[in-house]
Amino acid sequence: MDRWDVLALLGIVCLGVGLGLLAPWLGVSVAGLVLLTLGVTGALLAERSARTDELIKARTGGS
Repeated sequence: MDRWDVLALLGIVCLGVGLGLLAPWLGVSVAGLVLLTLGVTGALLAERSARTDELIKARTGGS
């Protein structure tokens, strides 16, 4: 579990808590949605970077 997974999990928790509250539900829900989006985007960018590094290593002969 890396930092992106933790951010996404925290976003899901905040979103659930925010929707369960009566008064300040909008602020907590928006914060949760932002954290969830940040976590998913960061994970996708990290995977893309790792895949690009693998392709570069394969093309240059593995060195």
